[in-house]
Amino acid sequence: MIFISAGNNEQSFIRLFKSFENIFFKLKKKNLKVICQVGYTDYRNKNFQIIKFLEKKKFNELVKKSSLFISHAGAGSVIDSIKNKKIPILLPRKKNFKEHVDNHQIELYNKLIKLNLASPFSQIYSMSNKKFKRKNSKKKIIL
Repeated sequence: MIFISAGNNEQSFIRLFKSFENIFFKLKKKNLKVICQVGYTDYRNKNFQIIKFLEKKKFNELVKKSSLFISHAGAGSVIDSIKNKKIPILLPRKKNFKEHVDNHQIELYNKLIKLNLASPFSQIYSMSNKKFKRKNSKKKIIL
């Protein structure tokens, strides 16, 4: 199962879901379950399970069960993923796309990538038709 979270920011983050869609629909294996926590983003996709908001306990359950956790670079989501022994794949919200009030997520993202505590969203562009798997390591997720 792939779990994607846009967090709870009031700004839309449609770029996250559309970017993932572009990759997902190129995969030969489309039987993967995808759960999207969209928050305030107006996003629909008949192939994915869409949830607006989640209680913390349910959020953590989904992170823990997921084979891939894809998220914005919000501190809360990142901390929860690391607590659940997941290296998140991140796409930071950007001010110039009106996805956030400033670029603090880019700053956090860059630091997390440097420390190998997160993987860049761009890595999933190379995953077409590969199996989703995770090596037992504290390093980046390998696809």
